[in-house]
Amino acid sequence: MVRGVRSVFVRSAFAVSLVFGLCSSALPHGLVADAPADTMLSSSSGGIREDVPKRFRPRFDKWKSELLVTPYGKQAWERFAGRRDFTLTIRVSEERGKGAATDKFVWDDDGNLVAATITLGTELDGGVPPPVYYPVLNALSQPAASPSIRPTVFAAAKLIHEIGHVEQAAAAAAGVLEKESRLVPKYIEIFLNNGLDANDRRLLDLRQQLGGTPTQLWEEREYNSEVVAMRYVTERLSDEDLCLVLHKVRENLETYGSAFESKFDLAREFASAACRR
Repeated sequence: MVRGVRSVFVRSAFAVSLVFGLCSSALPHGLVADAPADTMLSSSSGGIREDVPKRFRPRFDKWKSELLVTPYGKQAWERFAGRRDFTLTIRVSEERGKGAATDKFVWDDDGNLVAATITLGTELDGGVPPPVYYPVLNALSQPAASPSIRPTVFAAAKLIHEIGHVEQAAAAAAGVLEKESRLVPKYIEIFLNNGLDANDRRLLDLRQQLGGTPTQLWEEREYNSEVVAMRYVTERLSDEDLCLVLHKVRENLETYGSAFESKFDLAREFASAACRR
């Protein structure tokens, strides 16, 4: 089918761009990144630490308020705000632009995750993320979506998507993530130097140790965080707006993420919002 061919092509293109991106900078969401000294020190304070420049505080407060207006968003926030054994730092930085990232994970000697950092771009409420890994965020930002869906809702959805990455890291074994931080760069180095041959025996061995390719690890985590974003969206939007978004989410999944459709309980959401198929 044409749709399937398109999906494979787009995934392949993203896989190559992802590999080059990883080679030049950071690891995928949920993978270990080196934590600077100030993050290590802040890990003992607990709760949520807001590192927001004064000039960006008003817009961050709007994003935060938009998240907290829903029961699910408030619960997700308070789950970390009430911790004394874990520090979640939320930064706002111009360097991130319209995007966001989660990194700087810190573990104690017993293997417990004690700190992580979410960095939000100052233009978080703008931009159109690709549908390949972001079926929900993409649906929120489509021109076809209702104009009543405010940009602050889009920003809050991006924020809770990142919180989903922190939750995944907290649930994972430190040893597994540490192994990924060691082996993923090796995989990328070999892949870039062997003519992009994924069937290289060395890569097959690394894939077995990792439980998948770096791209597969990446997309699993992104789709898991998109489920988190969808739970927020279903509580935040009116039935009319939600139906528009759900139809786009379903289209995105059918076209690009059919393997992950089971993660999204679309049938139930369509029924609860009384959407016409």
